[in-house]
Amino acid sequence: MDRLFFALQPDAETAARIHALALRLRGVLALQGRPLAVERLHVTLCFLGNHPALPPDLVAAADAAAKTLSCAAFELCFDQVMSFGSSRDLSGRATAVVLCCDEDCAPLSALRNQLAAALSRTGKFQLEARSFKPHVTLLYDRHAVSPQEVAATCWTAREFVLVHSLVGKSEHRVLGRYALH
Repeated sequence: MDRLFFALQPDAETAARIHALALRLRGVLALQGRPLAVERLHVTLCFLGNHPALPPDLVAAADAAAKTLSCAAFELCFDQVMSFGSSRDLSGRATAVVLCCDEDCAPLSALRNQLAAALSRTGKFQLEARSFKPHVTLLYDRHAVSPQEVAATCWTAREFVLVHSLVGKSEHRVLGRYALH
């Protein structure tokens, strides 16, 4: 299975700090899940679906849409950790433990909205209808983490990327990079 999405990636130093936070939380909160690899940490902007094989026409359409955007670089700050969903759904699956923020980041929302509009104009994508809650997934665990404040982790978003995720292989490949000026 191949997954496509647009994302913001933290710089290497910030990604290392986020990974260290995940390791600390795992110990302090007695979580069992393994933290995501440093290179997989990201904030999803637009999910473009799961596909049985990488669709070149969709990659080309996504790339073309992204190239139409003109957005400024901006600072992102996340200062809260929590679980998405209940501690355990009826099937017993693990839920995401995420780093997020309670406040809206207007430049991030503007970037996402512009990207969603550009993708919609291609006529090739049906974007998710659920609300946008910017976050970085730290790990998956069967135990719930109640919302709690942590020291702010901030970075300047200077680009967004088109990612090809190889589902089940824990591998992300960047297919395109788009500067934020």
